[in-house]
Amino acid sequence: MIPDIYKYQFSKIQVREERAKYLIQYLFEVNTRGGGKIDYALNFYKYRSFIYITDFFPLKWENDKDCFHKLLSSEEGLRVNFRKIAVTCFLIFHQRISILNNDAAFVVSGSYIKDEKPLQGLNYSRKLKLYDTIFRPVAAAFDYRIVEVFDHNAIILIKTLSKLTDHQVRSEYLCFKQEEL
Repeated sequence: MIPDIYKYQFSKIQVREERAKYLIQYLFEVNTRGGGKIDYALNFYKYRSFIYITDFFPLKWENDKDCFHKLLSSEEGLRVNFRKIAVTCFLIFHQRISILNNDAAFVVSGSYIKDEKPLQGLNYSRKLKLYDTIFRPVAAAFDYRIVEVFDHNAIILIKTLSKLTDHQVRSEYLCFKQEEL
């Protein structure tokens, strides 16, 4: 059974002069708990042949590097169903990208909010812990496995049918992170 997700639409593909050569964007409208609506963007940054770095955020904050902090702390007073947003993003990936490539990998990283320290005894953010909690049952339901990269504050979802090993997936992501430095 497919979970309830927001209706989405393709927005654009953009060729970039950066390490992630392609940006693929989808848009969807999110209902707030107060009855309003927020336009969201989901960006996939394609790195090499199978890594898709994900980023999703309110479209009005597209150029604001602090957008997730605003949403988490409700500075704008906007309450949303974060689980439904995350699952919508995963299913867009599942329905539009991994359907074409069993080796496509959905990368979710957990940036730290202002002044946040890693969770006690762990090396990742509360945001990643939230993602991990949301995505584990969804991954299992759609026959994906999760490659943990907690030491770099990320998880990667990839189909169990993929011919790639966890080590190969992790290594490719770490190459992306090395280029970031």
